[in-house]
Amino acid sequence: MNVGDTSLGGSRRDFPETVLDVVRRASDASPDVQRVGLEDLCRRYWKPAYHYFRVAWAKSNEDAKDLAQSFFVWIAGPGVLKRFDPSRGGFRAFLKSLLRHFVQHHDEALGRLKRGGGRAQLPLNEESAPPQAGPDAGFEADWRKALIDQAVEEVRERLKKGDKGVKFDLFERYYLDPGAERPTYETLGRKFGLRAGEVQHYLADVRAEVRLQIKAQLEEGASGPGELEEEWNAFFRS
Repeated sequence: MNVGDTSLGGSRRDFPETVLDVVRRASDASPDVQRVGLEDLCRRYWKPAYHYFRVAWAKSNEDAKDLAQSFFVWIAGPGVLKRFDPSRGGFRAFLKSLLRHFVQHHDEALGRLKRGGGRAQLPLNEESAPPQAGPDAGFEADWRKALIDQAVEEVRERLKKGDKGVKFDLFERYYLDPGAERPTYETLGRKFGLRAGEVQHYLADVRAEVRLQIKAQLEEGASGPGELEEEWNAFFRS
């Protein structure tokens, strides 16, 4: 960074990837490019889609996984994702409309996929317990959890690669794996050789990093500042 440059927003000079970039990859004519885009969509939306099929049509675990698998194969087909128009709403709303359309024709779609003698191999979650929330609420909850999990993983990788691994270790011990009872700042301080005030400061730093990462991920799926604000508010309402 040159002297006089602002540090606001970090040191990146390139524009963040948008959902349109992911959509373009997932519908690309090149199989290799399409696979990368489809895997990205699956990483973000597989569990919400699974939950929707599991609840909306009371499907078994295995049937819901089959439907989620076939859904992502279907949307990668010709023309489906190209219908997305950011000026008419966000990608998450568009995806839910596709789910509603797909679930109405699920028997035909799944039968067609099985008759084809195989399916594209996509990452699957091994969910066994039936979800409790309704399909829309479950979609939103799983979307929120996927965002958090991905943000935490990005921050973990970033901090572990640098010299701030101890910050994430504290965060993990306090928030992600607290045990039967969450440890106090003093307890963690003794374990890591830090003062309680330092522990509190480090935890706040990592929370801020995760929050910024979540915002960056929401920005990827938003068509503008107004939609980003809507997605940010929706995230905290979920």
